[in-house]
Amino acid sequence: MLLKRPKMVLFDFGGTLITEGKFSAEGGAKGIVSCLIDPPENAAELFVRYWNQTNAIISKRSHEDGVGLEVHLQPLLRTIFNLAGFKTNCTPAELEIAFHRGNATHFAKESIGELLDLFEEKGIRTGVISNLVMSADALTMGIDDEIPNQHFEFVMTSADQVFCKPCPLIFQAAAGRANLPTEACWYCGNDFKADVRGSTGAGMFAVFYDKDYTGDAEILSCETGEYLHIGHWDQLIELVKEM
Repeated sequence: MLLKRPKMVLFDFGGTLITEGKFSAEGGAKGIVSCLIDPPENAAELFVRYWNQTNAIISKRSHEDGVGLEVHLQPLLRTIFNLAGFKTNCTPAELEIAFHRGNATHFAKESIGELLDLFEEKGIRTGVISNLVMSADALTMGIDDEIPNQHFEFVMTSADQVFCKPCPLIFQAAAGRANLPTEACWYCGNDFKADVRGSTGAGMFAVFYDKDYTGDAEILSCETGEYLHIGHWDQLIELVKEM
C-alpha cells in the first residue's frame, strides 16, 4: 500500500497520542490545592463541590445543530476560585496543568515517539488538534510530560478555538495556520465521528487509530472521504517508511 505523502500530519491528544486513566475531580483538586496560598483545611472538598456544581450547569448546554462549543478551563477555574475564596500566585496555565496532572494518569501510546521521529526525519510537519478545555499552552506542557523532545509545530485546542471537532472550522483553522490546503494534511485520531468524519469532511485524509482493531492496515471510505484504518502505530510507521 502506497500512501500519498502529506505536507503535515495533525494528531488528536487523548486516546491517540496518550492513554488517559479515569478522570478524578478529587485528584485534580489535590493539584489545585498545591497551588494555593494558605489553603483552608477543606480546600480540596470546596474545589470538588464547586467543580461539580459548575459542571452540572455546563453539561445542560445543548447544540441542536450538532456543533459543540467549548467552555475554557481558565475562566471556570477563576469562577471556582472566587466562589471558594482561593488565592494563588500561579499563572492560569500553571493552574490548568496542575489540575490536568492530578485528575488522571497519562502515558504515551506505544511507538508514538518513533512515529513522530520518523515524520521529523522525512521533513513532514506535525501538530495537534484536541477537543479539550485546556489552553494550548497548558496542553503543550502536558504533552511534554509524556513525549519529551517532540517536534510539534503547534498545538490547538477547542478551548482556544471555541469550536469542537467534528466541526470543520477547527480543522480548517489548523490548515490555515500552517498555510496549507486541508487536502495536504492528514489527521490522526481514535474517535470515528469527531476525528475521521470531522477531518475528512474538512478535506483532510484521516488515519483512524482503533486500538481494538487487529486486522491489516486498510484504506476505507465513509460518507465524507477516505481514511486509513489501523490498530497500532507500528502499522503506520511501516507505511510511512515506504513514502
